[in-house]
Amino acid sequence: MMFVFLRRLPEVMAMSGSEFLKRFRSSSPTMKGLHSSVLVPAGTVWRTVIRPLFFALVEAIIRRFASLVAKFEVWLKQFGDYIHGKSQPKGNGGSDYWNGMNNFKNGLKGE
Repeated sequence: MMFVFLRRLPEVMAMSGSEFLKRFRSSSPTMKGLHSSVLVPAGTVWRTVIRPLFFALVEAIIRRFASLVAKFEVWLKQFGDYIHGKSQPKGNGGSDYWNGMNNFKNGLKGE
C-alpha cells in the first residue's frame, strides 16, 4: 500500500505549489480509486474462489470428525459390552473372569 504512494513522492516534491493544487483538485478521491482497483477485485476473488474452498475444507473436516466420533462410539459400545459381560454371573456363580480373579485372590490368602 505504501508503495502506491511512495513511488510518486519524488514527482510530487518536484512540482510547484500551484501545479500540485491544480492536479490535486482535478484528481479523483484516493479511496474511490482504491475501492475500484483493490477492494472490488479482492471481494470477487473472495466470493468466487476462497469462500467455496473454505467451505469445502470445513465440510471435509466435519465429515472426518463425524467418522472418528462414529468409530469411537462403536469402540465404547464394544468396551461396554465387554465390561458388562464380565460382571454378569454365568452358570455356577460367576463368569470365568471373576472366578479366575477369586481363585487368584484365594490363592494369595492361602499362602
